[in-house]
Amino acid sequence: MYQAELSMEQVLKRDIPWETYMTTKLISATGLQLLRRFDKKPESARAQLLDEDGPAYVHLFVTILRDIFKEETVEYVLALIYEMLSANPTRARLFHDETLEHEDTYEPFLRLLSKGNWFIQEKSCKILAWIISARPKSGNGFANGEASGSKKQITTIDDVLNGLVEWLCAQLRQPSHPTRGAPIAISCLSTLLKEPVVRSSFVQADGVKLLVPLISPASTQQSIQLLYETCLCIWLLSYFEPAIEYLATSRTMQRLTEVVKSSTKEKVVRVVILTFRNLLPKGTFGAQMVDLGLPHIIHSLKTQAWSDEDLLDALNQLEEGLKDKIKKLSSFDKYKQEVLLGHLDWNPMHKEANFWRENVTCFEENDFQLRQPSHPTRGAPIAISCLSTLLKEPVVRSSFVQADGVKLLVPLISPASTQQSIQLLYETCLCIWLLSYFEPAIEYLATSRTMQRLTEVVKSSTKEKVVRVVILTFRNLLPKGTFGAQMVDLGLPHIIHSLKTQAWSDEDLLDALNQLEEGLKDKIKKLSSFDKYKQEVLLGHLDWNPMHKEANFWRENVTCFEENDFQILRVLLTILDTSTDPRSLAVACFDISQFIQYHPAGRVIVTDLKAKERVMKLMNHENAEVTKNALLCIQRLLLGAKYASFLQA
Repeated sequence: MYQAELSMEQVLKRDIPWETYMTTKLISATGLQLLRRFDKKPESARAQLLDEDGPAYVHLFVTILRDIFKEETVEYVLALIYEMLSANPTRARLFHDETLEHEDTYEPFLRLLSKGNWFIQEKSCKILAWIISARPKSGNGFANGEASGSKKQITTIDDVLNGLVEWLCAQLRQPSHPTRGAPIAISCLSTLLKEPVVRSSFVQADGVKLLVPLISPASTQQSIQLLYETCLCIWLLSYFEPAIEYLATSRTMQRLTEVVKSSTKEKVVRVVILTFRNLLPKGTFGAQMVDLGLPHIIHSLKTQAWSDEDLLDALNQLEEGLKDKIKKLSSFDKYKQEVLLGHLDWNPMHKEANFWRENVTCFEENDFQLRQPSHPTRGAPIAISCLSTLLKEPVVRSSFVQADGVKLLVPLISPASTQQSIQLLYETCLCIWLLSYFEPAIEYLATSRTMQRLTEVVKSSTKEKVVRVVILTFRNLLPKGTFGAQMVDLGLPHIIHSLKTQAWSDEDLLDALNQLEEGLKDKIKKLSSFDKYKQEVLLGHLDWNPMHKEANFWRENVTCFEENDFQILRVLLTILDTSTDPRSLAVACFDISQFIQYHPAGRVIVTDLKAKERVMKLMNHENAEVTKNALLCIQRLLLGAKYASFLQA
């Protein structure tokens, strides 16, 4: 059971036997005297004691947390520290007082992140965030976690940051608490990411991609605060180049645009607009913003009555920046975007003399790149030929990905007919196969059109070596991320069945076809359960597929709903708020009722997510199917799983 019910008030009502701890020498006589003066005293009296003797109290509290392991006492001391810092966060500077330079003030809190119950973890996390934010930025070695002039090895600031960032990322992946894990992680990150060293640790821990699913329109007070702090994290990361690279290739811009279109909360709109302003001059973000209709959205936002001057200034600056971007996009950037997508059409600029006069030198950028080689017919083939050998080396794969080279390969994957083009296609696919062993490259392959292009190649190619390397790539990617689902959606099972009927001489190819066929069969079985369900929910269009009512599906998969802070459950609730399709509304209500029935803490979690109010609104819906399932959901929410079979009947 989660310690969700354990409150600060309950903990601070406890009577801790300090005298017993002194008798057993776990605290000193001086420590006992300090505690008697401080414990159970009014806030004003404690504030005065902290002003007069703050470092001594910090030393005492840290010593207790280091030496005493009784859970009730640990919770009590953490509550005292939390209360002290939440009343006045500047008191966190006391932990860095020069009198404590030989004291390891970080270690107890870092250790408790992984040892205690949720109350202990939550308070340790918040306290650590306060202490880190208050540390001196320069000066003595103590600020960096190691005592000057001391041989005592104590926890360094790097140890703390790495440990804390690792814990925060773990909360975003698989929260320790179903409703508080992600919010507390995001809250701490929104403070800590002001530190450049934290940004670096967070990006190295692959944390940026954990934020993106949390960027979605919100309605309740709690979800608005979570959204605001998530967007604040994205804004802070928009100053950090390695993070920007991920933001550019994910759905961050689309999600931020949806938020700014629908949000009426000024602080949310402000932080998103400031993020857009930061990203506008970088890479392809400006082009993305234009394609997402941001100029029109900004114009609409400017007509609203905002009181925040920073927001008004940012809107004006962003509007002007987008106007400049549109002017440029009417020429080379727009052309470049079209070429990079690989789908050319007779847009006016292709035949406009002015376009070519003004922009022809732009083709020289980045040494003409793979897309515009130094030699018109040999440049790209020689580059690909060399890469197909070099990418066998892990260090070359890393350099190639860092140089943003993967996206240069994708336009070259297309059906070929001439001998030269078949060799270029084969070596390009060989590069993709080699990169399919390298995780950072796989992330790009998952979000680009690689799978679609490889599927087109394998459908039309008769060249055995080309088919073999594509099938081997599919086999590598099948168990990773969403590739299996993509393959099923692209009709690969049918294509593999067709390929197996052909007379191939290569045994490696025949083995790979058999393995891929079996793997896809397993994937289809799984996709008939939670992955397929997840896909359906994320698309926002629900229908009465068998799994919605299958008891086995819910028994086997209900714990999967806990992923990413109950992301799928939150999306179901968003569907209730936003969908106009009666069938989707009815199925969403039914699925929430199923979650309540089959998850041990279903009622508590759904109640915490404020589902009751949303479902109640649908009980008066004009569609009978919607009202029936909304009623069922409310009944299960109020009466619990005990009566589920009766209600189902």
